[in-house]
Amino acid sequence: MNLPETRQILVVDDDPDMRTTLRAIFERESYRVVDVATGTEMHEELSRGRTDLVVLDLMLDYENGLSLAKEIREVSDIPIMIVTGKDDVIEKIVGLEIGADDYVTKPFHPRELTARVRSLLRRCVKEEEDLANDSASAGSSIAKFDGWSFNLDSGELLSNSGESVVLTSLEAKFLEIFVKNSGQNLTRDRIMTLVSDRDWNPFDRSIDVTIAKLRKKLGDDVKNPHYIRTQRGIGYRFIARTIWN
Repeated sequence: MNLPETRQILVVDDDPDMRTTLRAIFERESYRVVDVATGTEMHEELSRGRTDLVVLDLMLDYENGLSLAKEIREVSDIPIMIVTGKDDVIEKIVGLEIGADDYVTKPFHPRELTARVRSLLRRCVKEEEDLANDSASAGSSIAKFDGWSFNLDSGELLSNSGESVVLTSLEAKFLEIFVKNSGQNLTRDRIMTLVSDRDWNPFDRSIDVTIAKLRKKLGDDVKNPHYIRTQRGIGYRFIARTIWN
């Protein structure tokens, strides 16, 4: 399994010298690199949907790196590597608990850093391949996720206890779109396109209303989602692993 050379790393560090160093290290490995100094710039770049891994410094001026890591994890499962000069075990544990994937302490050896980054990206590629294989095997019309069973032909949704949950035709269509594109970011425009039996206009908020109703029927929590995650500045993502029978 080879990593695409076009993988993009987002470096978040307020030290311009460190950003230059990290950019040089990663570009030598044929990665695209974007470096920013603030959380605002970080969110702006993440909203473009081009980042494959975030390298985040904890000690930013006027900002808490752990808080930024938590903000990322609330809306995305993108790999996060914390790089910091603080060799604090408690901060390391907290960082990993809130969703960071790895932790490197400055000073570091460039080969160790790139090895860890490559390992994280390989895992990401493997997960993407698994999702693609799941979609390719979706010859059946029964999608199962986290105890739920959804029949795409009939639109019937069954809970883990076997209770039938009534969906409108539009809600069923949305759920079909989500399970067929599990793990993928879906913009509102993309969802509009996939719902081919409706006419939409750019200001139609029916998408958001329908998703809110679908979330409620799934018992999903917007702040701590298990199924439909809002991708800030992008759209939505179905995060539950889908199995086809």
